[in-house]
Amino acid sequence: MPKSWDEIEDSLSTMFAGSRYEAHAHGLVPVIEHLKRSAKFVHLEPGISLVNLTLSLSDRTTKIYIWCEKPELEYTVYFHDGEHSYDKTLTSLEGIVDILLGYVSKLQELA
Repeated sequence: MPKSWDEIEDSLSTMFAGSRYEAHAHGLVPVIEHLKRSAKFVHLEPGISLVNLTLSLSDRTTKIYIWCEKPELEYTVYFHDGEHSYDKTLTSLEGIVDILLGYVSKLQELA
């Protein structure tokens, strides 16, 4: 697991092609499709970031990283909005999609 946000930022150079997105709340569909494709077709290595997403809604910008701890067994989702950070470990990409959608809904309520 990354020790700090700086370490996560430093690790972004190791991401595979097509895994970086800049998106607004209405642009999550390509991210979700990417997650589903990656889960099925990409051999993930431990310590590789699956998604680096900058989600902007209203005046709030949140960085979201999905970190592969153990391929096909464990993924960690990191949220960081500049002031607060949150992380949750999951055992499937389907759970990650649910968390992303729930987070977007929460942001839309705050907007």
